[in-house]
Amino acid sequence: MKKIFLAFALCASALCHAAPVTIDFTGLTDGDNPNPLLLSGTTFTTLSGFNQIGQGGICAAFTQGSIAVCTRNLEVVFGGSASNISFQYFANNNVAVGADIGDVQIYRGLDLLGTRNVLVLDTNGLTLDLVSLVGFSGVTRIVISSTDVGGVIYDNFSFDRADGSQVPEPAGLALVLTAAGIAAAVTRRRRAGAA
Repeated sequence: MKKIFLAFALCASALCHAAPVTIDFTGLTDGDNPNPLLLSGTTFTTLSGFNQIGQGGICAAFTQGSIAVCTRNLEVVFGGSASNISFQYFANNNVAVGADIGDVQIYRGLDLLGTRNVLVLDTNGLTLDLVSLVGFSGVTRIVISSTDVGGVIYDNFSFDRADGSQVPEPAGLALVLTAAGIAAAVTRRRRAGAA
């Protein structure tokens, strides 16, 4: 009986375990970088363009060797499921507060979970503005697009990655409920046999 309850406790704790990850592009060489670029188990791919590092972030560049036009779509694949996702951006040309200068498409596998706007938060294009995707879980990738004339540079990707030993939902919930059901059945049988 103790083994069943121990298995139940381990199963429940595995479902809640996630590893926090932050990627800030420091230490990378400015200029051309591999496309796709793998960092901390996360892949950054500029679609139909080039991964450029400059000004401390990643530019989804239109041309090789330049961070002047960062207007291509950037795909971020998390190497598992992620939650509590956020990132920052700067160097936008449109500094009208509230302006929509792009979109983030959020995916779980092939399923589109939702889309969030990339909004200008202040009148200084060189300060970091935050994009929060908190509230989405089980995310496997995002695709960020920019409609800003010169585009934007992305930095400080932060998220919780599910531990590799974690059982994905809803299978994880089914496993917890099964373990609880087995434990209850064994307890009832033992009580019935003792009577």
